[in-house]
Amino acid sequence: MTLATKSRFAVTALCFAAALTACSGPKTEGQKKMSQLSEQMQRLDAALQQSKIEIQKTIEAHDMLVANADADLSGNFSRFQSAISRCTERQKEIGSLLDQISATSTSYFAGWQADLDRIDNSALRARSEQRHETTKARLEQVQSQLSNMRTAFDPLMQTLNDHLVFLSNDLTIDAAAALSKDSGKIRSDVGPLLTALDQGTVPVRECARSLSTSPE
Repeated sequence: MTLATKSRFAVTALCFAAALTACSGPKTEGQKKMSQLSEQMQRLDAALQQSKIEIQKTIEAHDMLVANADADLSGNFSRFQSAISRCTERQKEIGSLLDQISATSTSYFAGWQADLDRIDNSALRARSEQRHETTKARLEQVQSQLSNMRTAFDPLMQTLNDHLVFLSNDLTIDAAAALSKDSGKIRSDVGPLLTALDQGTVPVRECARSLSTSPE
């Protein structure tokens, strides 16, 4: 195939794609809100999964610091500090996404409710109203399930941050080893948190899929 032929194929493909886009037309406000909600849910799903990874890495960094692994106390402290920072940022991201989802869903369902009166066919209007209620209930259930996620990190992060401050002025082998006394509390705090993240991921993913116009 010559370069000229390839170029003609490329131009034809672009024109075809443009034609399809033009035929699809602009999205309605309701469709925009639905897509926005789905996208926010997908981002929340990713944040929950990444949080679990970051927490596990932070615990590993803490254990290496306490054990003075590789006899690198300063390096282990820096890695622990960075790991805590990433966990904190992820926690903030989850809180921000929950706020965004709440605001978007309120606007979305209010607009849908207002549009119900514009459907003249009573049977069709009833079906739309039923779908409105079902979709709203599903989203509210997910939001309720995740309502405690903002504070779920607090017990673990408080202990880890205390350890960070403790060593900020006393980075010695003895001081680091003394933190092993809190290992039991850390393990008891991290277990429920990881479980909560696992349990929150599935309904968030399902909700995102139900709001998506994509088949996958």
